[in-house]
Amino acid sequence: MLILSKYKDYYDYLVKKHEIDKKVVLDRREGFIVSPYVNTQDYEPEKYEQIHVAICGVLYVALRNSKRYYWLDEIKECGEYKKNWRGEYVVIYDDGYRRKETIKIEKKPTHINDKKNCPIILVSGRWHENGKEFPRLQDLELARIIPPGEIFLTIYSWLSKRNEKVIVDKRTDIEKIENAGFDKKTSFRNM
Repeated sequence: MLILSKYKDYYDYLVKKHEIDKKVVLDRREGFIVSPYVNTQDYEPEKYEQIHVAICGVLYVALRNSKRYYWLDEIKECGEYKKNWRGEYVVIYDDGYRRKETIKIEKKPTHINDKKNCPIILVSGRWHENGKEFPRLQDLELARIIPPGEIFLTIYSWLSKRNEKVIVDKRTDIEKIENAGFDKKTSFRNM
């Protein structure tokens, strides 16, 4: 898989480990770095916000506060874990606005990746209809629940199932040098 991007993510080093298939291209040039969560409420230090990330047809749910992200089973640390009236296990947590919210701890299938034709989407909206494409997963601390090898192969297999046109790498030589981690002033001088 060839990765075109303005930033590095936690699974990018695996491109060198696996052979590069130039027909499968992950074009993350329109991606973004997730800004850290800032707690604006002075009276409530443990305000949580729900985050949903769709990765290759699977929707992951998390809570975040000003300190860190809580994924899947870690969400139990954020509130009261109990059965609701439907018999489902949920966590009841404080969202900082003096009301209680519930969150169900599960990974569930989603079609938003197919709709938007993007393997990684930071999902928003009550019905998961909106989303920003290609968040940097390193900022979301996803490496704790999805190992780099697993995410790389999942994205690779999802992209290889697509019948897309070939994406041409239109970066300049300077952009390619910077994306490879070299300093254009000192790395290529003649000694």
